[in-house]
Amino acid sequence: MTGVRLGLGRAVTGMVIVELLMVSVGFGGLILEYRSRFEAPRLYAPIVIVLVEALLLIAAACWAERKAAPWAASQNPSKEQA
Repeated sequence: MTGVRLGLGRAVTGMVIVELLMVSVGFGGLILEYRSRFEAPRLYAPIVIVLVEALLLIAAACWAERKAAPWAASQNPSKEQA
């Protein structure tokens, strides 16, 4: 489950990199377009959306990890305090 959680973060990063370098559509295309026009507020909107998406996916993976392996939380004292 930890691998799934870490993989989600890498997948979102890879998605943005591919859109920036190869496809230039979607969020990557918006970032490139607004960057070339020097429109800072519009530039940060897709970045914030991707960040929120990544955080939600990682939170969902953590939730699934707690449901699938409830014994793992009892072995890690740092998770109990959080």
